[in-house]
Amino acid sequence: MNIGINKSHSNYRIQLHDRDLRMLDDVRQGTTLICEAGTCWLTRPGDPKDTILLPGQCIVVDSDKKFLLQAMSEVRLAIIYSN
Repeated sequence: MNIGINKSHSNYRIQLHDRDLRMLDDVRQGTTLICEAGTCWLTRPGDPKDTILLPGQCIVVDSDKKFLLQAMSEVRLAIIYSN
């Protein structure tokens, strides 16, 4: 698995290759996840609701639970923390 991370202050971007997996354990309630490129699948342990993000789509995290992210193509995801 080849994962590139570019951290800038508290916000950062993740780049994943097709089918790569990444556990997002540093996101907190109020954090925004923005799919900048590609398609990604997000799920949380114990939560039956999964999310697919396409380029330009985002979600605002509603709890401090971890996310499992899988790239369904080459993906770039921005993680933006709330103030």
